[in-house]
Amino acid sequence: MVDESNTFLEVRVFWERSIYQCVKNSTFRTVVFTTMKRLQFRFLPPPPSLQYTLSVKHSEKRRLERVLREEESQLAKAEAELRLAQQAFDQFLQEKDRNAVEAQKK
Repeated sequence: MVDESNTFLEVRVFWERSIYQCVKNSTFRTVVFTTMKRLQFRFLPPPPSLQYTLSVKHSEKRRLERVLREEESQLAKAEAELRLAQQAFDQFLQEKDRNAVEAQKK
């Protein structure tokens, strides 16, 4: 079994040495240097610490989205209960008004 972290480090060290050697010897211009860095960023896997950081951020984002959905559903339930309570209170007031009108007629 190949140790992926060692392979990754070997490739990264090779890239770093070759890029900096080329810049040190002035065989490449800045444009080529930046192009090589861009290729390095694009094709080399991120270091394990970066992968861990990204996985933690993604899991935290998913957790917060789940919490947000739960809070929104609780808020929707509370709004529905409030509407029902408001309707019941309106019916209570209408009944009170009817009773007051009937009491005045007697």
